[in-house]
Amino acid sequence: MTESKDLESLPVKELETIVKSREKFIGKTINFLENVMLGLDNTDLDTEVDRKEGSTNIYVKREIIDFLGFGITWETGGTHYSHNTDKMDINYDGGGGYQHVFQASYNENSYNIEELAVYISGPWEAAMGRMIKLGKRKAISKYKSWLKKQEKQEQAGERISAEEKKIRKEAGKRESLMAEAKQLKLVD
Repeated sequence: MTESKDLESLPVKELETIVKSREKFIGKTINFLENVMLGLDNTDLDTEVDRKEGSTNIYVKREIIDFLGFGITWETGGTHYSHNTDKMDINYDGGGGYQHVFQASYNENSYNIEELAVYISGPWEAAMGRMIKLGKRKAISKYKSWLKKQEKQEQAGERISAEEKKIRKEAGKRESLMAEAKQLKLVD
């Protein structure tokens, strides 16, 4: 992250370039994640956290946890006549646990940022850039593959646990029978 003192010493043209680059990245990020969330809608891959329907408006809050290292919460609401402000929250786990790195309120029609409440520069920007380059379909496909792998690992763990229980039960039974055999003087 560039220090504000460093920014103050930059020529206006360079500062304009930095600002435009950041705005472009934010727009791409919001657009991409909205498309991902819409692509996951009506599947079991994301969660509808809240939904309120009025006679002329709908408010929906959806989240997906651990989407290729990102936790995403998207709130959207609108009426039949106009669109309200949406909100996007992003958490990133670069290996040390999730960190809140981004939160913005924006108008969906133009992606004009109305309020950028949180923006922490860091490794998440490069990870998001790579995911955006992958595209929505490939990112969702990669996520589904990762989920299947996780499920197989969990099932393997459950199978091991079931086999372990069976072995322990047999060992307990053997121990009980051996104690009984000793009492009957069948073994020393």
